[in-house]
Amino acid sequence: MRRHTSPRALTAGLSKIGVLAAALAIPLTLMGAPAAGASTPAPAQASSVAPQQVEAAASLTATNWYNEGISRYVTVRNTYSSARCFRVDVPFRADPMFKIAGNSTKSFNYGGTAYFKGRGIYQESC
Repeated sequence: MRRHTSPRALTAGLSKIGVLAAALAIPLTLMGAPAAGASTPAPAQASSVAPQQVEAAASLTATNWYNEGISRYVTVRNTYSSARCFRVDVPFRADPMFKIAGNSTKSFNYGGTAYFKGRGIYQESC
């Protein structure tokens, strides 16, 4: 059965919340905000040169999971400039380890279709 709250009980609860919020409020001057009437330094002048495009962070990602015949494959893309080692997370089985060259994409056979599908990859030291 649903319990109904009266409007008076609701407003009383809100006033308690307001008192609690006021009691816990920290003055802005303690948090580093300038006091009233204080001058703030001007922000640094923006340069007229257009900002450079930010490159995507280097990563090791699984781009495709597929079966071919009775084998399971994962396609991995390495955007790091050097070679990386990784493991494929397969439930109820020792995770197979592989190595991929820098700035490359390659497919790896991590098991047969009798095994579970891989859940993901994680980086490992070589």
